[in-house]
Amino acid sequence: MNSVQMMYGGVALFLLSLCTERVNGFPLQSLPALGSLLYLIVIGSMLGHSLYAWSLKTTNAVFPSTWLYVSPVIAMGLGALLYGENVSPASLLGTALVLSGILVTNLHQLRSLKDRKSARSAT
Repeated sequence: MNSVQMMYGGVALFLLSLCTERVNGFPLQSLPALGSLLYLIVIGSMLGHSLYAWSLKTTNAVFPSTWLYVSPVIAMGLGALLYGENVSPASLLGTALVLSGILVTNLHQLRSLKDRKSARSAT
């Protein structure tokens, strides 16, 4: 169901871009650009949405609620690691704010998970 929505959205955005932008295939001729595009298609979209749907079925709400905020942080880290992209202090501060916001928002659920694990290990 999700893939059909993504395909229709991709086709609609492609048609819209043909009407509003100049066609230029040159940027996709470099290996880093193609690698990044393939990463976004396979990992960022296909695998990311599949993991999101799976985690909704199999886990509590902690992980699925954080995925959309954590994935850009992962992408920034991979860009710095694989492509040597510059990570500014503002990006690091933003990353810290995002991760601390996720932690504070889900602190109650994380504590209850920890308590349940402690109770299971005690028995």
